[in-house]
Amino acid sequence: STIILTVEIRDDPVEVLSTNSIVETGSISNICSAIINRYQSGELHQAWAENPSTGNTTPIDLSIQEPFNQSSISLSIIHQIELAILPSSCREQSPCGIQPKLIAYDKDGNVIEKLGSNDQPWQIIASVVGDSNITLIGAIANYSNGQTQYTSFGLSAIGNCQVQFAFIQPNNVTSSFMSNINLTANSSSLTITKATLAAKQIDHIYVVSINETFNISVVIVDSQSRFPIENIHWRNMTWSAYISLYNLPEFNSNGTLIKTNTSSIIIDVVKSTIIATNLIIDTVGMYVIKVQLTSSNNEYVFSLISNGILVKKKFNDSSLPSSNITFIGDYDKFQTSDLLEIKRAIIYNYLIRIRMPITSDIILTKGSVIVLFDVDSDPESLASAVDSIASDPNAISDLTASSININGKTYSTSASSSSSSDENSSSNRTALIITVVVGLVGSAIIICGVYFGIKAYEKHQQRRRLIDESSDQHAFDNAGMQSDENITTEMETRKNNFQLTQRILDAVRISPKNTNQVKPLITDIENTDRPPSSSVSATTLDSVIENSDTHTNASLSAVQLKK
Repeated sequence: STIILTVEIRDDPVEVLSTNSIVETGSISNICSAIINRYQSGELHQAWAENPSTGNTTPIDLSIQEPFNQSSISLSIIHQIELAILPSSCREQSPCGIQPKLIAYDKDGNVIEKLGSNDQPWQIIASVVGDSNITLIGAIANYSNGQTQYTSFGLSAIGNCQVQFAFIQPNNVTSSFMSNINLTANSSSLTITKATLAAKQIDHIYVVSINETFNISVVIVDSQSRFPIENIHWRNMTWSAYISLYNLPEFNSNGTLIKTNTSSIIIDVVKSTIIATNLIIDTVGMYVIKVQLTSSNNEYVFSLISNGILVKKKFNDSSLPSSNITFIGDYDKFQTSDLLEIKRAIIYNYLIRIRMPITSDIILTKGSVIVLFDVDSDPESLASAVDSIASDPNAISDLTASSININGKTYSTSASSSSSSDENSSSNRTALIITVVVGLVGSAIIICGVYFGIKAYEKHQQRRRLIDESSDQHAFDNAGMQSDENITTEMETRKNNFQLTQRILDAVRISPKNTNQVKPLITDIENTDRPPSSSVSATTLDSVIENSDTHTNASLSAVQLKK
């Protein structure tokens, strides 16, 4: 039969709570770690079997919920470890390019995901076999997530050696556990080559005032991993440093780097740092400092380019820059090739060159390359600077200014205008074709309508009897009332016909302002009464007036929006 035993271990709650109350978890964590370590080492099984109060029972599984965790995990008992990945690409004083990976297995060959508690995991330590001249760097690693977590494993000197990996004795586990179970793994022979070094700036400084002292600090690192070198004094090596202004490819400021009587170079072999102190620059602008490092016997010679340092007059920096310029450029490329700070210095000096009244440092952000800054309220200088950028957006190599925003007002450049004008010209050509086609079709429809209207009118007039009104009266003095009513009705109908025709013709009249349209074929029709009796009256059409205008369709000049 199987018995499930659940045990809860906890501390009593604090009697009086306050804002300064601290939850003590050390004792619970230690108990939890002891239980896990004894079970995973196998010692808990042995102690359980030897205890008479357990009634000859054997634990077959242990699940545990650690403090501050919401789920339980099932633990495994370690049986062996294996060096799954050998360390390789090792250079002296540097982390190996390929870090070692060890994996622990239970007796069934299953990978053990964790050994020890969350806050006290089991650890593995590496040691060199046989050669005392080579020491290890980053020799200890935790075991979690099914493997060791080495990140900075390396060796100190050039040569060949073998490395052994073994567990450090866990808390509350006896030393006999370490000797009874073979929990070690040995590597094959490892080759360590010469170090490749570089420098990395630390304690960055971005803004100083004119003639204000500042320091430049660097640390010597492995050129590939960028990890600091732990001992820059190995092989009795000594170092020297030379500090100077870096010569920008374009738009250099005219300042000078001054070394005062208190300036010095401090080399700390323990921290692997080199510090140049109490430096001064005497002119407004943005500068980049070059630090050249040389080891004894010139074995290593390399240099560092600092971040851009703004040398300014006394002014207050605002927290939110009010102006910006957007450049078309590859921000990521500048960043990955360590050219971003150089470009930042070039941009600042360029803005000073074109008299942009900057009152702050400049910040570069992504998308493409956006330059953030503050400006003084100097209309003349602002106008001149904006005009310079807008007329020559390619003044800075590898960058093209596309838009300028000064205190909330946006200005376009010739680069953005040219691209938009190309699009507009294409759309204007399409609109022109559509307008011309529609205009011609509309004119044809109007002309046809007028023509058929005239024909209908002439046909109607030919059918009308042209009788003199006074003769009618003499000939039909004795006619009845019915005849007079018919004549009156016919006259009213004729008047109505004239009025309707006149309104239609007015509706199709074309303003002489539009010389592309056709002028009306009919200029006017008088609305007159019937002519006298016995006379012949014919209402004729005026002569067709030809359109003699010779206006041409000249395109308008380009419209520019100035702000």
